Amino acid sequence: MQQQQQTKKVVIFVASMALLLVAWYGLKYWMFPPPPSPAPVEARLAAALLSQCDGGFGQGIAQAAALWSAEAKRSSETKPEEEPVAAPPPVVAEKPLPSREQYKYLGDISRNSKFHLNVALTPRGGAVLRVVLNKFQQADALGRPVNLLNGSPKPYEIVPEDPNNPSNLLLHYDVNKKDDDKPYETLGKVDWTGAPDQKTEPEVVTDTVDGRERQSVTFWSPQVQGFQVAKTYSLTEGDYHLGLEVKVQRLADASLGPDKTLPFRYQMTGFHGLPVEGRWYTNTFRNSVIGQVDSKTGYVSRDLQDLRQTMSWEGGNAVDRQQGYVMRYAGVVVQYFASVIAVDNQQDKQDFLAHARPTLETAVAKGVVSNVDLVHNSFELVRSDNNKIEKFRIREDEKKDFEGLQKGIKTAVVYTTGGYEGEKDYPEYAHKLLDEAQTQPIWEDDVTVRVATEP
Repeated sequence: MQQQQQTKKVVIFVASMALLLVAWYGLKYWMFPPPPSPAPVEARLAAALLSQCDGGFGQGIAQAAALWSAEAKRSSETKPEEEPVAAPPPVVAEKPLPSREQYKYLGDISRNSKFHLNVALTPRGGAVLRVVLNKFQQADALGRPVNLLNGSPKPYEIVPEDPNNPSNLLLHYDVNKKDDDKPYETLGKVDWTGAPDQKTEPEVVTDTVDGRERQSVTFWSPQVQGFQVAKTYSLTEGDYHLGLEVKVQRLADASLGPDKTLPFRYQMTGFHGLPVEGRWYTNTFRNSVIGQVDSKTGYVSRDLQDLRQTMSWEGGNAVDRQQGYVMRYAGVVVQYFASVIAVDNQQDKQDFLAHARPTLETAVAKGVVSNVDLVHNSFELVRSDNNKIEKFRIREDEKKDFEGLQKGIKTAVVYTTGGYEGEKDYPEYAHKLLDEAQTQPIWEDDVTVRVATEP
């Protein structure tokens, strides 16, 4: 009996508080009425409520209800999407890779050359295919020196050749979306030429700077969304850096009028594939570094992200440029060498990079093959770490490496993630299969740092 009385008191208390709250809102809007709502729907709602109420107190409740209805309507409405002002980037199908005869070379492979680098460039994306330090000797995975067949030291290949994923690809953002964070890989999948008309091949040009020979070559992209891009690589005797100048040409159809033009932003992929020497005993693998410099004081802020962390998160932390700083460099470091994108400290505008982020370029997935479809160049793997099914594509030029693939085998898949093409999912491409028990992901996982510009 006592419990029932307590329950009754609680119900009466709750009802009283609710009535008091309604009365307070009604009194508030009666004493301090807000401006009349311009929306006809709310006006009709208020009139309907007034017909059921008497006196000023009822009018206050009606006005409160009308305002609540208007607020609910405004919050539920969505703004219409802006009409695109340029055609979306075209989806580019996979094409056969350029032949070696189409590659362009800067520097020299000889140890006795005045050049310190030998660089191979591919027309696919107008990108860097390979970089060799000709004054240093290559070491193998155990840290032992490597020689050529003739017994001479093998030059150190700091950026190994990767035709399917070269370095320094320029990927542009959709010009219709100023805040877009997913660049299209359109310009990274097409072949760049030597002129804006796309009719000539790139040519290596030689000149002299301060008494030293300089070699350079320019690649022109196809037109995309009213823009065209030129990338000029240059290498001078005695230098350990490869120069890269990017010029963006705005075409006539990129303008919306005399006072408004479309913005152009792009992402540049960094170097990747740096070899790890002595992987059995080293504690330093492919780590990411991003450096910013205070424009006034010269103070350097460095961000270091360990490969183990990047592997665990399937990507590193994005680093935005700080106020008053210049993003000076971003790249990958191993035990004794580093390969970074560095902003020239002698050019006029130096603060054009907005942010940088480490990304996994190559990863390892272990598991059991659950389905094989070589007709459509794909297969599925049940991952051993999370028991999820993951689908992999196989590129046509690598299909022969998967001819013996069968359902039910345990394996370690070395794969890369493809670029954004307007799809919901990023495609994953398998490159090779390794022994599951003998493969350590930290030996195979590769990372680069991508930088993005402001408009």
